[in-house]
Amino acid sequence: MGVLSRVCLAVLRLLLWQVTAPAQEAAQLRQQVAVATGSVALLILFSLIFFGIWWRRLFRNHRLSAQLYGRVCLLANWAGIEIQQSQTPYEYVGVLAQATPEEATTLERFGDIYVREVWADPESPDHPSRSGEIRELPGLWKRLQPRLFLYMLRHPHILWVLPARLWGSLARVRARRRVKHDFYQDKDL
Repeated sequence: MGVLSRVCLAVLRLLLWQVTAPAQEAAQLRQQVAVATGSVALLILFSLIFFGIWWRRLFRNHRLSAQLYGRVCLLANWAGIEIQQSQTPYEYVGVLAQATPEEATTLERFGDIYVREVWADPESPDHPSRSGEIRELPGLWKRLQPRLFLYMLRHPHILWVLPARLWGSLARVRARRRVKHDFYQDKDL
């Protein structure tokens, strides 16, 4: 093979490489985008599964009314309606009813059953387990849960608070490490 034929072959290969290179780059980019999208989708899926398991196990060692009251308080707290230490359940349910007027009667009924189950005499005819009102709780929760989740999504107080808390936790960990590091440096001297 002569020099001229080698040069022509090299030029031809270069031209073919330039034509196929953008197509290969585009294919590579599509593949990277697909992998990134799939990874994000899997992360969201696993996060939802983890949250579902955590949510079902939350307050599981308490009676049903206390489990549901705890979940209501947690959702309301995430939405920015914090419970005060001085508030009774009736007062807190009243605050929640003001925030969600369309669910006021359901919340008040739920709060009434919760208070009477926790503080009423179990032998009293007014106790929800004796009057049969305790059986209303799953139905009340099925009505309240999706609406409270939607309220929380519309008023995502947790999205402002969570990053600040995470940043504060990170700062505390870094401060502890710095103190520990300084301690060991002083000890070596």
